Amino acid sequence: MKTQLYRTVLLAAILAAFPIVAFPAELSPEQLFKKASPAVVLVGVSDNEAKGIGLGSGFLVSPDGLIVTNYHVIEGAYSADVRLPNGNVYRAQGVVAVNRCGA
Repeated sequence: MKTQLYRTVLLAAILAAFPIVAFPAELSPEQLFKKASPAVVLVGVSDNEAKGIGLGSGFLVSPDGLIVTNYHVIEGAYSADVRLPNGNVYRAQGVVAVNRCGA
């Protein structure tokens, strides 16, 4: 039985510390968005000539800057930059892990 349909990848980026917040069991959609949206990032990828080849979303999963995104976002990329909601941009330092479930 497949428990995960999409391949994901973790990107390690040098990011400012991000507070991990525990959510109450019941939140309205608006409350959930307000609490979770600061963790959502934009991932821009480039080829080996620094030409932009794609964009996707991801989200912070730890205070040290680990980011999860779908594999197709970084597939074939030479480098990746991560833009936080506050506008700060950081270069991804590499791929930590790839989940090939469902591949």
